[in-house]
Amino acid sequence: MTIRHHSRCTPWRGRVIAAVSAMSVLVMVGCSHPVLGRPALLGASVTAGAGAAVSPGVPFDSVPTDQPVRGERSTGATPPLAVDAAVAFSAVVTAPHETPLGLGNGGVFLDSDMALRDQAKAAAAWRPSVVIAVDWLFWPVHQAISLELPAEERAARRLASVDAALADLDAFSCPIVIGDVPEMRRAVGGLLRTEHDPGAAVRAQANERLAAWASARPNRFVLAVSALADAVNRGAPIEVAGFAYGPGDALRLVQRDGLHATPEGLAVLMAAAFDRLCVAGLVTTEERRHSLHEIAAAMEREADSASRRARPGLLAGASLSALWDRYSTGLAARDDAGMAVALDQALDRLESFDRNPLGDNDRWVAVAISLTGLDVALGAPLTAAVLERHWRRLSSDALADVPQPWRFDLWLMYAEQLPEPLQQNTADSLASRRDARGPFSEPYASIIWDAARTLGDGRTLARCFPEIDEAYPFARRKALASLERVNKAGRDNPLSVTMLRLAVADLCDILASRALKLVSRSSSNSAG
Repeated sequence: MTIRHHSRCTPWRGRVIAAVSAMSVLVMVGCSHPVLGRPALLGASVTAGAGAAVSPGVPFDSVPTDQPVRGERSTGATPPLAVDAAVAFSAVVTAPHETPLGLGNGGVFLDSDMALRDQAKAAAAWRPSVVIAVDWLFWPVHQAISLELPAEERAARRLASVDAALADLDAFSCPIVIGDVPEMRRAVGGLLRTEHDPGAAVRAQANERLAAWASARPNRFVLAVSALADAVNRGAPIEVAGFAYGPGDALRLVQRDGLHATPEGLAVLMAAAFDRLCVAGLVTTEERRHSLHEIAAAMEREADSASRRARPGLLAGASLSALWDRYSTGLAARDDAGMAVALDQALDRLESFDRNPLGDNDRWVAVAISLTGLDVALGAPLTAAVLERHWRRLSSDALADVPQPWRFDLWLMYAEQLPEPLQQNTADSLASRRDARGPFSEPYASIIWDAARTLGDGRTLARCFPEIDEAYPFARRKALASLERVNKAGRDNPLSVTMLRLAVADLCDILASRALKLVSRSSSNSAG
């Protein structure tokens, strides 16, 4: 299978459009490329790079294709580097361009109409030279709708959201590459539930509306994401953006969750989007990389640069402190609306970082969120809704194959402050992940251990660490850390003593279970 592109925009017409675009943006972007120079990447969790990470020195094609693959992990001491569509764009495109504006949001599924509208407004204010939105329409079509509603009403709601999402893009005069709606059948039963399924007919109608919208406007180009997904689903050979994949090889492009793209998948999507612009005569083939090995190396460099940009600076603590002061002011005045606004901004700020802004060993953030949860429990419905919304926003990314560790930690911190049913939902999700994918690797195992006692009444410990050899290192480490705190604080510190007792209790329980297990094995061997 080869993905073919159809466009009403002839090469001659494309050159005219490119010339007009160049005149309007040269002042804005200086010597940058007139079309590629100021890119904006819009969409949902695929654009946001949920679960996608590159391991330094690990080429794309070293990943086995006999099963849907996970996001790439580092096997050495060097941690993996998170990537998203903006990183992939810069790895593919060699033409001069500014740092892409990446607005992909893993929380789009919560309210696609509002989330996409906000993205479009933010991007329009930035005045991009090109917009790439490979998963823009996915959640308008796959939004969760109660099955109790008639099928006709569910279909009408989905298609109305498609029309709204396309109308949001009419604010742009620059070229737009937008993906059509694929069938992601490998995610059904996992991240996609029955209430998300639009059915083949609605999916086809959505793609028909997209095609009609694009054909009626200049500079609008449809990317056949559905053809790529179909090849993955069927294990069929495919050629896309000059990259050939044999039978089953396209599995490398999708993570094991069946929904999110791997780093190689992001690179292929960006290369395919570039080729849509090339067919229209807006760019040339010399302005992108064509070797996956070169793209992989460039993606490592771009991911490292993006990580450095996201690293919290010296002012991070001050900005968070100011936001928490505003929260405290609202709390003192019993102003739920004011508290909600301040908390929303503070959590947005926390989620913008790639690590704890106050240091890896600083638990101030956890304490602050815990105090927020206490305030919510005392009666602040608007503030409680903010906390739950941020938990839901991070849920998709947290359950991807390779979550971003800091946001995974935040997700669990949020969950600990939510009502018991949502805590249990989190615990169930973690346990299901353990059952499906095996023991948790680091750093996720340590993060889960720290949160497990309070999630689902501690039952998560038994479900996420069912094997003694999994649980023992964490219990021992926690006991030693608690002992060190006791020694530093003095024996008269009741909190430290309590924490030590809890940690030692974990350790003793596990040692006792281990002894029982060894006795059982010995008895079985003797009987044999």
